Amino acid sequence: MAAVKTSGEKPITQKQSPIPPRIAASAWNIRSANPKETQILIYIGIDPGLSGAVAIISGDQIGSYSIPTLQAKGHREYIPSEMVRILRPYGWIAGDVLAALEQVHSMPKEGVRSSFTFGRGMGLWEGILSALAIPYILVPPARWQNRVLGGRWDPEARRLFALRLWGDTLSAELRRKADGGKADALLIARYLQLEQSIIMKKEKGEE
Repeated sequence: MAAVKTSGEKPITQKQSPIPPRIAASAWNIRSANPKETQILIYIGIDPGLSGAVAIISGDQIGSYSIPTLQAKGHREYIPSEMVRILRPYGWIAGDVLAALEQVHSMPKEGVRSSFTFGRGMGLWEGILSALAIPYILVPPARWQNRVLGGRWDPEARRLFALRLWGDTLSAELRRKADGGKADALLIARYLQLEQSIIMKKEKGEE
């Protein structure tokens, strides 16, 4: 049986932290069955590609998980059950969690198998988030990069930026060039944090 490629990390445990101000979920265009006012304590960023990752930021705790994959007949495949395992601890937490799934598309020159696998990955993540009742938004790469980085950066520059932000706690997880997926997932979660503060200012009439 093929070996499972996972990060081997356990889901982080949320620590007690002050509850941030309430924001209107409708302002996010959140994809949820029950859009309502929410108190966000946990931010989840997802880079959905086979080399991508999931990142969770909760108060002063932060962690990242490589996308679970296996090698099958010469190509990599997602492992849906392991993808669910990563997000299950954050499911059905009413009002406390918000996820951002990077809205990327296959490139015209990519092969049929690559395009199919890519689309399957996006569908799997949206299905898992919906099944676990985790509200989420789709965010294009240009949007989160412009917000967090001030422009479009290449993958290695993004990894180094993430390493500067979280090097004290995540240096082992971001030290290799191959850790670009984890860096992107972390920066997508960071995008959610920054956007929440902007929405709060608008609601308070501070902008």
